[in-house]
Amino acid sequence: MTPPTSGERVIADRTARLMAAADEIAPVLRREADAAERDSRLTPGAGRALRETGMFRLGVPERLW
Repeated sequence: MTPPTSGERVIADRTARLMAAADEIAPVLRREADAAERDSRLTPGAGRALRETGMFRLGVPERLW
């Protein structure tokens, strides 16, 4: 088996950070899910958690951050 390339290590590191961030904010999203569903919008707490962990940037190319 060949060692991972630097690009593969970067992807693995980013994936690990995203997974840790998702684990971190999951309780907030669960706690506020009913209010978000009722109001058909993110609660301020859920939005803040998603913004602070960078989840909103997932679909944006890094060069545009």
